[in-house]
Amino acid sequence: SLIHSYLKAGLSKAAASTCCDGLRKHPKNIALRRISFQLENGPVKVSPEADQKVKKQLEVILQLLKRDNIDSAGQLFEQLYRENPYHPLLLHDYGLYCLRHTNRKNIKFGLEILDRAVLIYPNFLPPYKTLANYFYSQDDFESAILFAKEGIKFSQSQSDLYYVLAMALKEIGKLKDAIQVMEKGLK
Repeated sequence: SLIHSYLKAGLSKAAASTCCDGLRKHPKNIALRRISFQLENGPVKVSPEADQKVKKQLEVILQLLKRDNIDSAGQLFEQLYRENPYHPLLLHDYGLYCLRHTNRKNIKFGLEILDRAVLIYPNFLPPYKTLANYFYSQDDFESAILFAKEGIKFSQSQSDLYYVLAMALKEIGKLKDAIQVMEKGLK
């Protein structure tokens, strides 16, 4: 793409400008939003130490949730997120928690951090699945389609993404496309 050519040539301002132009025309385009995020924030790295700490804390949170200690789990999620705002598992799990256990304001926040996970970690599939299923459940079929298609780009073996995509296509009246997607998903 033109943006990648600019980046390879060291023309980051031209790349950013072209990306902004594209986003004005296509504000939901995940690939453009991903490039924009990378241009603004640079590469995101999680240290091995932070990774281990987050994974241990997520185990504690899981135990709290199993015991229905929702508020304590939420407080631990908040603290962990402040310390590690870019950990992929944390972004997914905290986003999922916000969608399931909180009010409307926190649902918006949960969607934002799941979206951030998609932008930062394109090969990490759980956020795509969570977002596609959430939007489908809210009758936002266009968004469900968007996230399911984007997830399928990174892994064609995810039958659950094909299923959500096919069902969303059916809901918007694209039955032929839905059947083709379902057949592809069954292969």
